[in-house]
Amino acid sequence: MVWAWHVWDHLVQNFNPAAENFGVVAEHPELVDLNYSSVPFPNPDWLHTNSIDYNPALDQIMLSVPFLNEIWVIDHSTTTAEAAGHTGGNSGKGGDLLYRWGNPQVYDQGGPTDQRLFFNHAAVWVGPGLSPDDPDAGKIMVFNNRVQPGISCVDILVPPIDGNGQYAYQAGTAFAPEEHEQRFATNPPTNLSSPGQGSAQMLPTGNVLVSAGRMGWLQQLRPDSTSAWHYLLAMESGVVVAQGVELDNPTTLFQAEWVNPDDPRIQGRILEPIGYIELDPNGSFCTITTSVDSPALTQGLELESNAVTHTLTVLARSAASADIVDRQGRVIRSVRLMEGRNSLPVEDLSSGLYLIRMTNPKAFGLRFEVIR
Repeated sequence: MVWAWHVWDHLVQNFNPAAENFGVVAEHPELVDLNYSSVPFPNPDWLHTNSIDYNPALDQIMLSVPFLNEIWVIDHSTTTAEAAGHTGGNSGKGGDLLYRWGNPQVYDQGGPTDQRLFFNHAAVWVGPGLSPDDPDAGKIMVFNNRVQPGISCVDILVPPIDGNGQYAYQAGTAFAPEEHEQRFATNPPTNLSSPGQGSAQMLPTGNVLVSAGRMGWLQQLRPDSTSAWHYLLAMESGVVVAQGVELDNPTTLFQAEWVNPDDPRIQGRILEPIGYIELDPNGSFCTITTSVDSPALTQGLELESNAVTHTLTVLARSAASADIVDRQGRVIRSVRLMEGRNSLPVEDLSSGLYLIRMTNPKAFGLRFEVIR
């Protein structure tokens, strides 16, 4: 073990003055109320922490804590000794919570109408693969399982953080923001329902890959929440079934991740198809989509040619910011497009596939190939 953090070192309770950590819960949002839980006591699984994400730029860790309906951020730059206390690290706050969001009732700074997360899963910082100038970089995305009965969604929020990794907080209030900035859902909303499990991942195109775990269902949702792609696991309670069978008990998918074909984790591995999952498959209706070259989807962005050698010509209906992204999701450069015809030099790019993606206004990307 090289580092450790324990929530047990960061508690507050207002039940027993003679016991440790006695204090006023509302005055200590950096601590966790030992007596708050959304599940009946006694329950040793009083937090049910179900995800962890690390931000190397901030050297911070984010946890999803569904039984408190919250997400937490803690300082990883501490030593283990500092993580057990209240001072030290980049934040100067040791292992205390730097930021929390979703349910201010937990620290007595709100009521039921102020709750924003409901049995949440898969809290992550948006990225990697986005430029630091991307409008979504640094935001937080979380799978919000039980927004309403039978309805789940994916929420994106903007944490109140400065350039030094410090979170703004006004004593006597709930942590900002008051609301999520963006929500990915379905129409009708009941098409996305996973009371447990679930995950979401922002893709280089601006779409979000959503895993509705209890439905055994994957979907890419566009920024306007329309569906770009979906897949239903053809298994009933873990048993393979015929294609098209209506599932009463779908097989649970805990999480999904989109992996770029150039990802080093899969280099040198055999990835040839080995057959269908479902019984008696009919693949005649299946199509492979390799690009989204549609002016309607890109809000006025067109390419004069998708195959280029030295210059990429982009036709823009209005001025916009854009990124050129490689197949690993890395931003190669950011550009400013003017209304009309734009000539972008690409002679320094290696042969291969790239994406030009509008960032302001946010929109989908167009694929192009550099040929040498």
